[in-house]
Amino acid sequence: VISEEQWGISKMPGFITETFRQLGEWGNIDKPFDLRSVVSKKRARLIERVMGWSRQSESAGAAFDPQVQIPEEYRMGDASGVIMATASGRFGADKTNMNPDTDIIPVTIVPKLDYQPSKDDPLNLYEFERYALGIEGRKIKGPSIEFDEMAVAFRYSPLVRVFPHPDGGGWRLNPQGKILMPRVRGFVHIHQGIEEIAPDASRIVEYVPVNLEDYPYPVGCGKDIMFACTADAARRSRGVNDLESGYLVVLFGAINHGTNILLLTKPLPETDFIPEDPFEVLLPLLDPEKGAIKLSDEIAQI
Repeated sequence: VISEEQWGISKMPGFITETFRQLGEWGNIDKPFDLRSVVSKKRARLIERVMGWSRQSESAGAAFDPQVQIPEEYRMGDASGVIMATASGRFGADKTNMNPDTDIIPVTIVPKLDYQPSKDDPLNLYEFERYALGIEGRKIKGPSIEFDEMAVAFRYSPLVRVFPHPDGGGWRLNPQGKILMPRVRGFVHIHQGIEEIAPDASRIVEYVPVNLEDYPYPVGCGKDIMFACTADAARRSRGVNDLESGYLVVLFGAINHGTNILLLTKPLPETDFIPEDPFEVLLPLLDPEKGAIKLSDEIAQI
């Protein structure tokens, strides 16, 4: 449903692929894993038939792009634009070396306005439809398995009005702005833990502790309960819910298997400038030599 012209407008695929390429170079993301590297071809075929996959590429990311216009029936409520997400490793994506033209896909979330949760859906999993949107003349791919847990952070995010910044290259908050963006505008999922957050980063980085009272057991990528954990963390985040907090990045644990990172639609400190690239703030923080956030392969086991 997206024209080649609209697709060509977006810079977000380039922002995402460059970010993940850098994370791969730093060793934060491993190369793809293929079942055939550890089991016989016969067993790999059996697993593929039962599970529907034979290859995985770890990690996932997504970012909201307000500049790409999509048909009315696929709009995310009042938000302007579409989410750009990493394609699943099942479709050939190597998260450490993605092609911005083929490994990033537009995805949208359409709320069911008449939805009423039932006892069979305590997590509200079915209160929206998620669509991978095709580009004219191209095969449609699906997003990373973690996308649905990312989707809930975008879905429940408050909206803010923005206007193109007069200096170019970004946005600024404006109550009269015609563009509505989710306050959560980016998401990164990595299979590493948080070792340290430097005190001098505390004004822009928020860490949301795990909610063990409601979720006292481990989960994993693509699980329904991870959807609930993400919704819970976003609701408890001051950065997501308080525009005046100053937080630009929110971290919370993906219980027992990694870390989730939310990137917020807020100006850089002491400016009115919101960079067009939502990952511009994150990469300096994760720089293994100079960054304020230290990651570790050792993930806390609960």
